[in-house]
Amino acid sequence: MVTGGVKSNIARPRSMPENSLYKPMEDLYLKKRLNMSQENAMPTTQYAQEVAKEVLKPKSSVWFWIANLSSVAWFADRFIPQSLLTAIVAKRFGLDTFAARIASSNPPKSIASGKKSVLITGCSTGGIGHALAKEFYSRGHRVFATARRLESMSELDSLGITVLELDVTNVESIRQARDKIASIMDGKLDILVNNATMALVDEDFDAARDMFAVNVFAVISMVQEFLPLLRASGDGRVAQVESINSIFPVPFWGVYNSSKAKLHALSNTMRAELEPFKYVSSVCSSVYQGHQLDYWRGQNQYCKTIIST
Repeated sequence: MVTGGVKSNIARPRSMPENSLYKPMEDLYLKKRLNMSQENAMPTTQYAQEVAKEVLKPKSSVWFWIANLSSVAWFADRFIPQSLLTAIVAKRFGLDTFAARIASSNPPKSIASGKKSVLITGCSTGGIGHALAKEFYSRGHRVFATARRLESMSELDSLGITVLELDVTNVESIRQARDKIASIMDGKLDILVNNATMALVDEDFDAARDMFAVNVFAVISMVQEFLPLLRASGDGRVAQVESINSIFPVPFWGVYNSSKAKLHALSNTMRAELEPFKYVSSVCSSVYQGHQLDYWRGQNQYCKTIIST
């Protein structure tokens, strides 16, 4: 089932983290969010009645949409382009107004042209990140290729690409990489490519938790830690390498599919939050040819997809 607006405790406004771009406008946002949480919202008792009625049917629906805003969500999901939906959401939540006030008091540095600085995670030999590092480098950009083991990037190192050790599940490791890049690039980073991922594992709980740590939570940490450098660039961009498994329910890949679906939702939300600040959050979904799996779309085509965003 897909839930519309419901007056539950999950929707109550929450304080923003200290590193949020919107922290200076927190009071105004919380007030607006509180008002919005009460608009067009169905009481929990009525919602419970609707759910019980549907679930107890002899043949309940595979999908059913509940509450006042569910029809709006259904329409948006099928007919509104994501770029337009992002702008609508940003305006609806007042993010464009808040961002304009914040930006006016703390304008970013001038936008640089020409050669870009690019940080790519998950650049071990044979994967997408490895190919992306070579492609960006061949186009004349300053590339920082990262992986947990430096020896897994020996080919990139031999080409002259800067390789850094980075464990995306370790915040301290992320901060060390951030500080190194900041010292080299005068506190700026133009493009962050979140590519590091964990492949399919047996349905073991610990392994599943590790997969979510890499495929989802690591992305949150990377964006949070590198956002100041991206803002200093004046033209910061974030690209997420995703998968069609976030949409298609491939059998026996439940944990991987759900982690990529989580990343897809996170990327869309991130795009709405960053859109007023003129950042670009690209969602790059594809199957690919790499060290994890050999599917029907080659990595050269994939590189064209991500670099053209």
